[in-house]
Amino acid sequence: MKKRLLLFVSSCLFLSSCTSATSGELGHDYPTRSITGVIPFGPGGGADSIARVVSQYTEPVLDETIILQNVEGGAGSIATHDVYTDPANGYKILFGAENPNLYRTTGISDLSYHDFEPLMLFARTVPVIIVHPDSRFETLDQFLTHAEDHPGDTLMATTGPVGTSGVVSSMLGLDFAMVPYKGEGASITGLMGKQIHASIVSLPSAYNYIVAEEVRVLGIVNDTRLEEFGEWPALGEVAPEYLDYLPWGAYYGAYVTKGTPEPVIDTLVESFEYAFEDADFQQFLENNRMIPLGLTGSEALDYQAEWESRTNWFLYQSGFAEHPENYDIPVPNF
Repeated sequence: MKKRLLLFVSSCLFLSSCTSATSGELGHDYPTRSITGVIPFGPGGGADSIARVVSQYTEPVLDETIILQNVEGGAGSIATHDVYTDPANGYKILFGAENPNLYRTTGISDLSYHDFEPLMLFARTVPVIIVHPDSRFETLDQFLTHAEDHPGDTLMATTGPVGTSGVVSSMLGLDFAMVPYKGEGASITGLMGKQIHASIVSLPSAYNYIVAEEVRVLGIVNDTRLEEFGEWPALGEVAPEYLDYLPWGAYYGAYVTKGTPEPVIDTLVESFEYAFEDADFQQFLENNRMIPLGLTGSEALDYQAEWESRTNWFLYQSGFAEHPENYDIPVPNF
C-alpha cells in the first residue's frame, strides 16, 4: 500500500512538473529570463541602431533584459541561421533587415523570412549614394555616366549581393569594382578613408556623417526627391529607366522562428507595439530619417511578400538571381 501511495505521489509531482513546464513554454509566464537579440550586421548600421533603441522601450514592458549581439557575416545569413537553429521559444529574436528575402534566389542560404514570424516591421529607409567630400564626382548624372563609360573603374562598397549596395548596384546594371565590408558603418569608414570611391547605404546609417560633412550625397535611390532634402536629386528623375523599380529601400523588423508558441508571439508583439508608439521612439525614427511602418501580423506579411516579389524579379532580370518562380515567388505588378 505504501509503495502504491509513493508511486501515486511521484506521478502527481511529475505531471505537475510537466504541466508547469508546458504552461511556461506556451508563454503563460513568458518571459522568465533575459532574451537574446541577434543583429545580423556590425555596429553602426541601420539594423544595429534600430535594435538598440527599440529594445530600450521594449524591456520595461517585458520586465526582462534584451541582450543584443552583433553576429556578422554572410550578408546576415550567419545570424539568421543562428536564430533559426535555436529553440522556437521566444528567447532569441532576430533584429533583421530585408536581406533574407533574397537568400534563396542568390544562393546564399536555403532560409528566408518564410521560416520566421514577423513580430513587427518598424520602418523603411531610402538609400543614398554617397562619396567623399573631395570626390571627383560632383553630380549623380556624372557618376552614372562615368560608371557606364569606364567599366570596373569605380570602387563601390558592398556588404554582400543582398545588401543595399549590392541590390542597388545590380539594379543599375553597371560594372563597379565591388569592395566588401561587413556592414554599412564599416563601408562609410572606408569611404571617409578614401579606400573606395562610393557607397550606397541607407540614409539612417549615413545621416550623422552627412550632417558633419564627412561624406557627400550625390543622390537618393527613390522615384522623387524627398521634401526636406530637395537639393538631393532622385535616381528616378536622373535616370527614368529605373522608375519601374522605385521606390525601393531597406526595411527593419524583429522576427522569431516559426513554431514559436502563439502566446509568446502575442506577448512580444504587444511589447513592440508599445515601444513603437512611444513618442521618443517616433522621434528617433524622425531624427534618423526612417519612414515609420509599425506593421504586424498579416500587414507585415503582405508588405514583405510585395518587397520579396519586386526585388527578386528585378535581380533576376538583371542576371543576378535565379528564376523566382523556382521558389514560388510571384511576378510583381511593375
